[in-house]
Parts: sequence; C-alpha cells; structure tokens
Amino acid sequence: MDLPSDLALRFGFLTSQQQHAVMAEARAATLEQMDETIEAFRDDGLADPELQELRQLRGNARAFRRRDTRHSKFIASKFRVRRPSCPWPGPSVARYLLTGPRKDLVQDLAAQAYRGGSRLLEASMEEAWQRAFDRYGRRV
Repeated sequence: MDLPSDLALRFGFLTSQQQHAVMAEARAATLEQMDETIEAFRDDGLADPELQELRQLRGNARAFRRRDTRHSKFIASKFRVRRPSCPWPGPSVARYLLTGPRKDLVQDLAAQAYRGGSRLLEASMEEAWQRAFDRYGRRV
C-alpha cells in the first residue's frame, strides 16, 4: 500500500528531506507525462497554436487537464498526475494494526485503502471501456 507523503511525514515514516525528494520525483513524473501527452497530440495532428498553448500550461496540471480534454478525450485520458507517495514502510499492515497503533493512524490508513481501492476499480473500468469500444481506434 502506498501512503501519501504528507501522511508518511505526519506519522514519522518519512523525514522532511525524504518527503521533499518524493515530492520532486512525483513532480518530475507529472511533467514527463505532460510532455508525452503533448507529443501524442502532435502525432495526432493538433495545430501548432494549440500545441503551444499546451506547452505554456505545462506546469499547471489542472489547467493542462482542462485544456487537453477539449482536443481528444482518448489522448487526454492517458494523462495522470503522479501523487507524492511512498510504500508502506513497516511489516504487513495487518500485523501493524494488531500491535495497537494510534487511532488516527488507523483511520487514515483505512481512508487511504478505500481511496486506493476506488482508484483501482475506476482504472479497471476505464481499461474495460477502452478494450470494448476503442478496439478499432479512432474513426474519422
């Protein structure tokens, strides 16, 4: 299970320096995803003014997402913002919970597990949709 870096810092699983490194790594991965998305739009034939606008929005994930979905939902659906997170640092989560951890940690772990499961379900449904309907590619 991955923990968001802010939770890992709050509960002492990461130091402040480690959190900054994790955040920088996530930011770099998001910028790389933006570059790949812009390249996919270029390969798809998007005009230069629109490509330039996407390049200008490269640092702002929310504005980039809004703008790229106006061009092609198929290409835009592949863009993901990488969240700063780290793997669970201890023994198994179940074993950790049995040792009597703090109540607030248990609540946050449960919420994180629920969000992670929801994201996995959503990704699974999106993949099924693409296999079912996008099998033959875009039609002109």
